[in-house]
Amino acid sequence: MNLPKIELPTFELEMPCTGKKVTFRPFLVKEQKILLMALESKAEEDIIRGIKQIISNCVINKDFDVEDMSSVDLEYFFMNLRARSIGEKINLNYTCKNIVEEKECNNIMKFEHDILSAKIERDPTHDKTIFFTKDVGVVMKYPSMKMAENMILKTKAKSKDKSDIDIALDIIIDCMDYIFEKENIFYIKEMNRDQVKDYIENIPKTSFDKIEKFFNTMPKINSVAQHKCAKCGFEHNIKLDGITNFFV
Repeated sequence: MNLPKIELPTFELEMPCTGKKVTFRPFLVKEQKILLMALESKAEEDIIRGIKQIISNCVINKDFDVEDMSSVDLEYFFMNLRARSIGEKINLNYTCKNIVEEKECNNIMKFEHDILSAKIERDPTHDKTIFFTKDVGVVMKYPSMKMAENMILKTKAKSKDKSDIDIALDIIIDCMDYIFEKENIFYIKEMNRDQVKDYIENIPKTSFDKIEKFFNTMPKINSVAQHKCAKCGFEHNIKLDGITNFFV
């Protein structure tokens, strides 16, 4: 005898970075189990792995690959997935650090926050196409989850001969799609990595600043929880950074 099936609702969401629309279902008990296991882990790679598994299970699009999601798209998507699966409200605990009579208030505030109140901040000057000169430039792509995961592993295994600058250059190269010169296109994935690194190290500082601007002006999630301390009356604007804020 077949047990009755429960029909699940589906939702559609537009990604802030790529503009792609993703159709998904709420997560089930089996995804909740993955989520709880991720919460118990202290390792970043385990948390990322759990999140990727949950998203892969819930997304309905056949051409979807969680590895291609940018970190911003993933955080935005997971926030909405959590809201549709568990609820829009999350419980927050925050210690008031407001100074009252030369001492910290230290009142522990417990309150709810609507995660769907978060807004996407878009910089009108942001552009993936960067011109170094009139005819020469680079087209960038957003950092993917696969890049983030690899970078965590590289940072943990960082050797003495690999500086923070080298790691930053690795991120830049990973996010370069192709270099162009008039009608010529040079795809980074088809080039020798050392050659690309040498190219970046020999561009003018003004051109490098334009690459930095690409990262600094990427779409951002602005999620701010507002709460008034019941003890000292201070109005808090608490910025929620990172996907783990939406686990609770």
